[in-house]
Amino acid sequence: MKYLKKAKETTLITSIIYLLLGLFMIIFPEIVSNSISYVIGALILFFGLTKMISYFNLEYKNFFTGFLLFISLAAIILGIYIIFAPEAFISMIPFMIGLVIIVNGIQKISQAFYIKKFQETNVTPLFIYAAILIVLGVLLISNPFGAIQIVIRIIG
Repeated sequence: MKYLKKAKETTLITSIIYLLLGLFMIIFPEIVSNSISYVIGALILFFGLTKMISYFNLEYKNFFTGFLLFISLAAIILGIYIIFAPEAFISMIPFMIGLVIIVNGIQKISQAFYIKKFQETNVTPLFIYAAILIVLGVLLISNPFGAIQIVIRIIG
């Protein structure tokens, strides 16, 4: 019985925290997206710094260990870039998703032509679906930061 009471209290507290977090995400999507960028940038920067330390602690350096130096420098630069330009990083995510959606829409159009060529079925719904995908992909590419704010609000 004591366990059930404790589980109920924990569930209630967790629900309140999720509710507050969701409201924060709805009201302040830009702060949330920037914070996510800062955390990702810091993690990449930390990764680069640890790889750099590993490189300088190596006794024997050759071509392959030089690759470790290259990776560490690239990670450090990328981490710093993400921390100081979070909007650019966040805007890349919807851009990439938009490209994938556009390619998927083009594939659906190709499938519709193929189906129409070999079968007597109505492919209009597939064409409409493909057109919707392409339009959504273009919208994501044309307004990536606004799109990510909408996604954060929906998640919230």
